[in-house]
Amino acid sequence: MYSTCLFCTKALGANEVVETLPIGRRLAFDAAQGRLWVVCRSCGKWNLVPFDTRLETIDACERLFGETRTRYSTDNIGIARVKEGLELVRIGPALRPEFASWRYGAQYRQRRRQTLVVAGAGAVVGLSLGIGLSMVTGMSGIVAPGFVGGMVGHLPNMGWNVVRRRRQRVITQLEGANRPVILDANRLGSASLVFADQGVALQFRTWFGEPVQVPGAAGRHLARRVVAALNDIVGSKRHLDQALGRLTSGNLVEWLEAKSLESLPKMYDAKGRKIWRHAKDWGSPKVHLKALEPSDRLAVEMWLGEEDEARALAGELALLERQWQEAEQLAKIADDLILPDAAALPPTAR
Repeated sequence: MYSTCLFCTKALGANEVVETLPIGRRLAFDAAQGRLWVVCRSCGKWNLVPFDTRLETIDACERLFGETRTRYSTDNIGIARVKEGLELVRIGPALRPEFASWRYGAQYRQRRRQTLVVAGAGAVVGLSLGIGLSMVTGMSGIVAPGFVGGMVGHLPNMGWNVVRRRRQRVITQLEGANRPVILDANRLGSASLVFADQGVALQFRTWFGEPVQVPGAAGRHLARRVVAALNDIVGSKRHLDQALGRLTSGNLVEWLEAKSLESLPKMYDAKGRKIWRHAKDWGSPKVHLKALEPSDRLAVEMWLGEEDEARALAGELALLERQWQEAEQLAKIADDLILPDAAALPPTAR
């Protein structure tokens, strides 16, 4: 198998997942037609793989595609990412479509690294200031040593928190408001998802303590930004695995609605059994976002972005489908030239 693209001559990359075809970072396969391509990530062209390794590789790709939970499919084409960044494009009837969180996995990890680096720099600056102040005050003898030591230990934490609070700010323009609304760390702490008859909405408190609800698509978009700010240091591999497990283990919306009932005041009947007042009597049930476990909050962020993700993947798969149709025409011509005519084969070989 060639290691460079037949069209642009650039390297096709390598993978350590498919043993029979260690070439390429994106493989496309059609099990029904017996076609296999290595897709060039530079020019987008599909390079047809020779016959000698096709069948084994197609079987391996089909198995990997079915095992991975991070895939997305339309009617006749699907895309999935398996370990080590290898992407598989499957031609054929769709399997069960699932939310492809791998699209955001790299983004979450990068966001977490940036926050840790920047906030860590703030902690280093705070430590440097503390050491400098301790040296000055210690030499002058004005401040007690115990106070100096406590100040040195507190300033790094202060620098960390100042930088994180700055990065966690969300600025939005509410309908009917004269000026943008700034959701700082305190306002983000009051943010919650409210479940009512009209669907999910975002609720938070203003500076004056008044609750504000943003319903509909605007509320969903703002909620995603708020959750992203709360998840600034969430995104490790463990968090991603747990969040994906939460998404695929059951209905996340039903789990959130059950979780929101915990915010309603508890009432008891004459026999001491717990009952719930109707939502209209106590306000709509809500889920406080900051109170969720980090992995659960990351699952909520994925869920809030699912519609945008579906639209993005649908566009990408439409482009891949057009590329596949062009590549299939060329592959059929190439295979017809290589395969012997069935009529010319002896009866024992037919």
